[in-house]
Amino acid sequence: MLQQLHGAKICGIDLLSRRMVHIGLDPSRLKPDQLDILGEIRERCPTCEDPARCAADLATAAPEFGWEDWDEYCPNAARLRILAALTMFSDDAAEAKNDVCHAARIANSDDRGAA
Repeated sequence: MLQQLHGAKICGIDLLSRRMVHIGLDPSRLKPDQLDILGEIRERCPTCEDPARCAADLATAAPEFGWEDWDEYCPNAARLRILAALTMFSDDAAEAKNDVCHAARIANSDDRGAA
């Protein structure tokens, strides 16, 4: 029984790693609080009720189709999708967006002062 549980855990973690690659989730780009969420997912994944379906989906689906229906059976799907989306934006892009917003606020306050 213990060996079976250990095998399931390894399989689950392997499936999670493959799923993360499949959806473009790069853990090295996550912030500490986001890594905590990923840790929770890593704990849950080996207890999956349908690892065979996950494995089959990963074996047959092209990466661009990785966003389709796996959320029907994966309790971690929504959280993984959010984490993947967060890794798609660099810190430089976020800083640039903040700079633009800050500049817009300054411009807006300057316009009000000139009126």
